[in-house]
Amino acid sequence: MQTEILELVLASVDVEQKYFSYKKEEYVRHLLEMVISKNLHSKSLIKNSSFDFLLNKPAFHRLTAKSGKAQYSKDQFIYSDDLKHFKITLGRWGEFENHRNDDWYQTSLPGENLVIQLNFDLDHELIYRKFFDIDDWHPFTMSCHPISEKYSTMAWSRLDFNLDTGEAFIEEIQNDWLRDALDTHRKIKSIPEKRQKNH
Repeated sequence: MQTEILELVLASVDVEQKYFSYKKEEYVRHLLEMVISKNLHSKSLIKNSSFDFLLNKPAFHRLTAKSGKAQYSKDQFIYSDDLKHFKITLGRWGEFENHRNDDWYQTSLPGENLVIQLNFDLDHELIYRKFFDIDDWHPFTMSCHPISEKYSTMAWSRLDFNLDTGEAFIEEIQNDWLRDALDTHRKIKSIPEKRQKNH
């Protein structure tokens, strides 16, 4: 997208207090809220829709336990206390015009991409900082990727979009942290137990 449009988006969208709340199968709640907003607010209506798969999810039964046989409402949902809250931040990619022809640049269209960064929750951050002095060393991150300068970025996505058509194009999704952490975990697990204790 054009740099002027990206500047407008970054200036207009305030994500300072935005978090993505998650736990296993939390997507069921998000989809169910969307379904209810489309007036599919009973079991029979959901059953006859493309969202019928929700009816088989344990999270569906947990969320709607207080609804009985009546119509579903967001107000009746039983919410979980054990959600993790991931910080959302925005960034940019492609501001280095003199690198436009380099293979790592990777923007499909001229201009820049908006980057949405999903950063770790506070519990993870506290444990991470306890074990690593990140002022000297920041494992599991790639500084050449569009990660947050302030938070520990778990995953990020580059987007281009057209304001005239209302369409968004996902250029790339990356999860460096989990990939590298899993690789490190596998390497440690492959070391014989006796050697692990000596490290």
